[in-house]
Amino acid sequence: MDLNTHYVQISPKGQVVPPKNEVGFLPTIHPVARSTLNNQTTKATVVIHRLTGAVLTRAGYNARTCWPAGFDPLKHGAVLEKSRVMKRTTRTAWWLSAILAEALLVGFALLGVQLRPYWVAKYHGQRADLHGAVLILAPLGGADLRWANLTGADLAGANLAGAKLSGADLKNVNLCGACLRGTDLIIAGLEYADLRGADLRKAQLLDP
Repeated sequence: MDLNTHYVQISPKGQVVPPKNEVGFLPTIHPVARSTLNNQTTKATVVIHRLTGAVLTRAGYNARTCWPAGFDPLKHGAVLEKSRVMKRTTRTAWWLSAILAEALLVGFALLGVQLRPYWVAKYHGQRADLHGAVLILAPLGGADLRWANLTGADLAGANLAGAKLSGADLKNVNLCGACLRGTDLIIAGLEYADLRGADLRKAQLLDP
């Protein structure tokens, strides 16, 4: 880097005062190097007065960079910083989109494993075989699950408010934190069912 340096004075208001000679000024002085600027990006306000012999290939600059009158930095290979930012932003957005798409594919694959049991439980639950189904947090309020086989199913946190579960086999079912408010559980088999934290207000637990 050629350190033939001249100086730029910064006024108290932050304005650049053009140099009057090659010596420079006293306090609040910022050097501006006359040099080869390959692959360097200037971040602060820069005033460049002499560029004879300087190489500007891929040198970065922004709207605040001041060039000599009539000088076209683009023709000398310099790159407007905004363009670089846009390219980096586009590349980052592309990678984020790819990661998100992959995550969605994995999520849909995992969801697909339990989508059918949920569909059956919600719309075709009467006498359905749903043993071992994973229906955590499933919105099954009002579902008709009479005489369904739900042994070993995981219904933790599921909403079963007002659901019809009379005669259903709920042996070893996980119903922790489930909402069973007003649920019909008449003659339902609840052997070893886990009902910790479940809401059973107004539930029908009769055994005629």
